[in-house]
Amino acid sequence: MRSEIHALGEAEQARLEQEAKEKAVEDARIQRNALKMTDPQQAKELTRQEREEIYRRSLKAMGLKEDGPLTPAQKDLIQRMYRTMVLGESGNRPPN
Repeated sequence: MRSEIHALGEAEQARLEQEAKEKAVEDARIQRNALKMTDPQQAKELTRQEREEIYRRSLKAMGLKEDGPLTPAQKDLIQRMYRTMVLGESGNRPPN
């Protein structure tokens, strides 16, 4: 019985370690893509899905949620971020 419990514990630990490794690989991929956003040539290589991942990660890093409570300034910031990061519009363009 003890050996079965120990084996289950080891299996759970191995599963958690594998999940942590996969998450680290995914995080590194998104960070590499975010760095590409700083170079206009490399930014063109990113798919819309990749740009949206970077956008969502940036919002999360700022502690903001698109559907969460936001001040008017935060809403404006999120809209500008979406337009520039995902849609690729110029950051110098005034909001509509």
